[in-house]
Amino acid sequence: MDKEFLTIKEFAEKIFYSERQVRQMCIDGKIEAKKITDATRKWLIPSSELERLKTGSKFTGKAGKKPYEETPHTQKMRELAKELVKIRLPSVMDSFEMWQSESDSYSLLCNDDVFFVIEVENREIAAFAELEGSESTDYETAEANLAWKALLSHLKTGGYLGVSDKIKCCKLKMDAYFECCHEFLKLVKKRIEDNTGLLVVSNYSEAFGLTPFFAVLICVDAVRTYDGRSFIEDSFYRIEERGSDWVLTCNGLVISIDDSKVTLSIYENMHKDLRLEFTSRDKREQTKAITEIRKDFEDTINEVRKNLLTFAGQGTLPGHCELC
Repeated sequence: MDKEFLTIKEFAEKIFYSERQVRQMCIDGKIEAKKITDATRKWLIPSSELERLKTGSKFTGKAGKKPYEETPHTQKMRELAKELVKIRLPSVMDSFEMWQSESDSYSLLCNDDVFFVIEVENREIAAFAELEGSESTDYETAEANLAWKALLSHLKTGGYLGVSDKIKCCKLKMDAYFECCHEFLKLVKKRIEDNTGLLVVSNYSEAFGLTPFFAVLICVDAVRTYDGRSFIEDSFYRIEERGSDWVLTCNGLVISIDDSKVTLSIYENMHKDLRLEFTSRDKREQTKAITEIRKDFEDTINEVRKNLLTFAGQGTLPGHCELC
């Protein structure tokens, strides 16, 4: 049977707060509570307060409850929830193209428990931010970190604990996805270098040689082919004269630059052979992992999106946090 009154410890455990925070809420009058005696620090809190906090209603004392009023804080919580709805994985192309060098830059973008939309080279991609426990001294960053933590608290205490857990699960899946993409790209680059004796350059400068797209397109074609959607056909290759040089393009992207048209013809055949090699059955382990993780992530994030839209659309914003 549910208890009519709860101690501070019992109440704190149910709303995922510390006992100190709950005691301060009692002192500040943010929740209905009464002291056992004036000479003690012990409080009793009606169990009905759990439901009131879950729905986001405010305690207004013995005079009764006022009609719900949207505050700047609750508006911010709704806006943040709607921002999370925008989260998506980068396209398959962007998933490989973002690795222009061998640096582990994604580890700087993918930390901790919450993620948001950022721009990388004018393209929006999903990434995780170091939002909890950040030591940033930048005011705007610190303020944003506090707001994201507040949203998680609203979700947890407002009946959306599963959504919060799924957000953390998505972080792990995205880490695994980016790692698989990065490892596959490194494997393809090594095979290219072993096969041609040439290094794939790490930027898109006009220098002679193989551009990053030489490797990226092999990766994209392998993943898309495994998924049943071929990305490149042999007719997509073009050798064109540009100024005093020649360029080899595939699917409209420059994959090699040289001063010899004959050399580019050799590179074109090499690219076709490598595409066939990495779409063959014995090379599908990596592409299978990338495809399955991507699908698993999308299934999870779609469920998160539906719940976040429901959360943000409620007339009275559910849950509570330290900023309420």
